[in-house]
Amino acid sequence: AGLQIAFAFYMCIFQGFAPGTDFDTIRDRLVGIVLGILVSTAVFRYLWPELALERLRCTLSRVLRNTASLLLIPRIGAKVEEERKLTAGLDGEIGKELNEMPRLSELAAFEDSEELDREILTSARLESIGEHAQVIYLIATELSGEAEREAWQRLDAEARDTDAAVRAGIADQVGRTAIFIEGGQPSDASGIGSALTAMEGKIEQIPESDRARFLRRVIKEVQQITSMIEAGHS
Repeated sequence: AGLQIAFAFYMCIFQGFAPGTDFDTIRDRLVGIVLGILVSTAVFRYLWPELALERLRCTLSRVLRNTASLLLIPRIGAKVEEERKLTAGLDGEIGKELNEMPRLSELAAFEDSEELDREILTSARLESIGEHAQVIYLIATELSGEAEREAWQRLDAEARDTDAAVRAGIADQVGRTAIFIEGGQPSDASGIGSALTAMEGKIEQIPESDRARFLRRVIKEVQQITSMIEAGHS
């Protein structure tokens, strides 16, 4: 509104070397601005609606998908340099999406429509899920970092295989959660919960270390996200 007022003032007062005295010009300018606002409102409300809440949901889903890919690093038999490049690319994409989420949350808070009343995952709940997703991302960054990579390589072959299998299982559940969030559909909490419980049992086969504690924390964060999704559908 302030921007439109500024435009109206500029076009009515500073359209020549001196302020205009013809009120027809001022009237036409104001009518044109009001008409433009009405047309834009009709287009974005009925013809081409674009809700910040939907963009927030898609952004959060992309964060979880990229985080799931990050959890798979390091892989058995993969080249270190290739994984470093992949890690850097995923870090950049996730960081950009995480920076965008607070702005979308603020915009979604101003939206008021019948469609939003039917939304199961509200902006507040999506914002809370985003906080858990950020924790998972930070842990995934640590697990794929140089220090933890070296710790992973020092494990014996069986423990290394178990570690990779656990991360793959968790990543699969994170990816499934992202699908539920993007589509706004109910999640199969029992399926995700049982899978995560199985992954948690496998962690016992890994020697107690920071990696094992990190993996347990990731599982708890995913379980909390799943509980929040289910609460939205209840």
